[in-house]
Amino acid sequence: MSDQISPLAKYHAEQAEETRQCLRNAMARMETEIAAATDGAYPENKGRVSQAEICRRAGVSESVPKQPHQHAIRQEMKDWIVRLKKSGPVTRKDVVDRRRETLADMQTGFAVLAADVSAYRLRIHDLEKDLSRRDRQLADEKRLTKDLRQQLSGSGSGRNVAPIRGGQ
Repeated sequence: MSDQISPLAKYHAEQAEETRQCLRNAMARMETEIAAATDGAYPENKGRVSQAEICRRAGVSESVPKQPHQHAIRQEMKDWIVRLKKSGPVTRKDVVDRRRETLADMQTGFAVLAADVSAYRLRIHDLEKDLSRRDRQLADEKRLTKDLRQQLSGSGSGRNVAPIRGGQ
């Protein structure tokens, strides 16, 4: 009888494992969201990552990791948060600083793009002026060609010219 696990103990063990799996799934989802975020910060809870936030996302009580028999998952959560801290911001201050840096980078990039757009607009304006000038020049050349053809056909000088015959 001592070798068998009671149904109640088995149920509690299954519940504890299910809770640990919910916490692990929450950490995985959070990590995916952080990776997808443009500034590399956790998009919820003002960027703050903590054991309480992991519990909230997992749908379990904040007291769960504090329970003595949950030592392993508590340590796993702490290790995960430490690993996150090394890779990016996890406190509010870190998130604010990262977002300020990102905003400054975006503003700089926008200023560069705005300058490029202005330069391209000037270039387009110059090209349009040049195209207009060339269109006028082409129209003048076409008028001149037409006038010369009329003069040539009207003068009769084209009738005095005999074609060259080949082979004789």
